[in-house]
Amino acid sequence: MSNNTKIGLGTVLVGIFAAAKVFGFTNWSWIWVFSPLWIPFLAIALIGLGIIFIAGTISVCRSYQRAKRVQGYGR
Repeated sequence: MSNNTKIGLGTVLVGIFAAAKVFGFTNWSWIWVFSPLWIPFLAIALIGLGIIFIAGTISVCRSYQRAKRVQGYGR
């Protein structure tokens, strides 16, 4: 049986950063040592929130424009 386990770039970087911290080459906080694992998730979450914000703004603008049109027809 073949086991196709792949190691990503983030995992490799965490290994290098952890070794550097353990052997005293850096004095980084452990949060920054593990940052290659959580920064991509944070970036995706921020992009998602940006898309939701833009979609909400477009929706509100369209609703406002429809309401202005309806008011104009009543006059």
